Amino acid sequence: MARYNEILTGRFNRLLQKLLQMKGGPPAPQLASEISPQLSIPDLGVESRFHLGWNSWGFAINTGGAVGTASAAQLRNPANSKVIGVIHKITIESSVAQEVDLAVLQGAASLDLASVAGTTSMDQRLVGPPAGSMIVGSSTTGATGGNIFERVQLQAGVPYQVIVYENHEIPLPPGSLVRVTGSLFNQGLMVTFQWRERVLEDSELT
Repeated sequence: MARYNEILTGRFNRLLQKLLQMKGGPPAPQLASEISPQLSIPDLGVESRFHLGWNSWGFAINTGGAVGTASAAQLRNPANSKVIGVIHKITIESSVAQEVDLAVLQGAASLDLASVAGTTSMDQRLVGPPAGSMIVGSSTTGATGGNIFERVQLQAGVPYQVIVYENHEIPLPPGSLVRVTGSLFNQGLMVTFQWRERVLEDSELT
């Protein structure tokens, strides 16, 4: 028999059971008739995101340089992944001063770059498959993008942190990507991506 205000998203109950070592049925099977927040889940620390079904990943890439073209690096979430990604760190560095563009692309423009690389888990307690769903890529073929949300002026040899506050984090739904593109030909970029991903809930699928 269904409960009043029954909770159907199991990962929050899983968090409570694992974190507090509770036995038996779901410790929080339903909401109260009035919502009364008492626990801020992010305050539990990044190590507890595992119990919420989040996997954490990272990758650092050096694009090198090629004559007559600009370098690019990106993180892409395939359209059929059924996971949501959240980028919480992007660091960009160049050996020379140059401008770089940061773009969010979706749909037909959300394609891999010429070189695709694997990713590294930042928490070995993986939930699910041993490889992340997001795809890291790089290119020296002058990749271009649209929907630019920030233009960055790099100083030579000085890393630039794109995401400084929690509200700067970038959600990456299926079929979208974040791309960093340099402005100078024959100059490489050193880009670090760190992100977390989890399976989409039924209510999030379209």
